[in-house]
Amino acid sequence: MGFNELKCQWVGEKSWSYRVELPMVPTVTEEGTQHVLALDGLDTFANVKVNGVVVLESDNMWVMHRVNVTSKLHADRTNLLEIEFRPALPAAKGTKDAYPEHRWVGFNGDMSRLAVRKVRLVLTA
Repeated sequence: MGFNELKCQWVGEKSWSYRVELPMVPTVTEEGTQHVLALDGLDTFANVKVNGVVVLESDNMWVMHRVNVTSKLHADRTNLLEIEFRPALPAAKGTKDAYPEHRWVGFNGDMSRLAVRKVRLVLTA
């Protein structure tokens, strides 16, 4: 307990990257065959790259994405998936500030958190 939460809040204020090598895929020879990247619940502001090419920009954690990456994959070597997660708080503050006429209603914390489509952290004792 204590003030440990305050000591680690910096984690949510930084960008974070996830990188993983994907296995080699067979060359698509049959018409209509696709390699699809399934992304469910990306934590809110994320750019997704396959082999250095942006294939998706996401700003809503509640949207499931299916991205055809067939043309981005190399059949002769491993492939690199990269996801850059940007911090939600600066984007939320920007959205809140852009709509000063809107009445942001909440009972605790920074009201700008209401401006993003992101899971809420609930702490219990």
